[in-house]
Amino acid sequence: MTFDEKHSKKALKILATETAKCLTLLDIEMQKPESYERGKRIAKIWNKMKFDNDSALHFGLGVDLQKVEKYYEL
Repeated sequence: MTFDEKHSKKALKILATETAKCLTLLDIEMQKPESYERGKRIAKIWNKMKFDNDSALHFGLGVDLQKVEKYYEL
């Protein structure tokens, strides 16, 4: 396994682990009553997921940070 493969595998493992944590937190939040505070917590979780994904794209896969946003286009 090359350095790049090891680096990518590590970034993917971190992304998968952090995504699972965020999804668990979102699951917990969605069971709570709707409120402004809950919305803020959900936004905070979403921002963490986006940061983790951007980090995996850039540091794990070598995607230029300026091109990362194209991955979010529908």
